[in-house]
Amino acid sequence: WEELGFEFDAISTGFIVTEEETRIISDFCHRRAQKGTKVFIDPIMGDNGKLYAGVPESTIGLMRHLLECADYAVPNYTEACLLTDTPIAEHITPDEGRVLVDAMRTLGAKSVVITSAVVDGTNAVIGYDHVAGEYFTIPFDLIPVYFPGTGDTFSAVLVGRVMAGWSLQRATADAMRVVAELIERNADQEDKSAGLPIEACLDVIDHE
Repeated sequence: WEELGFEFDAISTGFIVTEEETRIISDFCHRRAQKGTKVFIDPIMGDNGKLYAGVPESTIGLMRHLLECADYAVPNYTEACLLTDTPIAEHITPDEGRVLVDAMRTLGAKSVVITSAVVDGTNAVIGYDHVAGEYFTIPFDLIPVYFPGTGDTFSAVLVGRVMAGWSLQRATADAMRVVAELIERNADQEDKSAGLPIEACLDVIDHE
């Protein structure tokens, strides 16, 4: 890309498989960030209190390096705890949520969105918007249906909204709405492993 002179308004990272790939992508993101490219990092490593199968412990350190250049970091609760050496709990208080968000910021991320947190017994997305200088908590109702790829959909909508000039809190709330509506609309789909049929539901994303 650099040899061809490609320029990007933003870079958004997702699941990275190997250490070598992580280093290449991290180095590229660091160089582009220095030139003003917005960098969105989704440090996909694990969920439900543990790393995904096949993801080595070394990934945690590599992701920390990648986060040093992040304008926006979007980990789930498990990933945020692994990255910040925070004990994983079944639920946290609002103060503990803010401490976790700040710990992510200490790693270098300017803005932070942590999904899948349980704050005072309520499912919530918590975060900090460095542009507005504001913390936020957005509660949600958990839908008992599992589709792979919902995190990627969330991140994609979030990136699009932020790049369109939306505040991070508004962009986060809309990404949550999109994912919830897609899950609800397709809850009866027989093969959940096929993921959400996003192409058939673009009206959900277009709706503002």
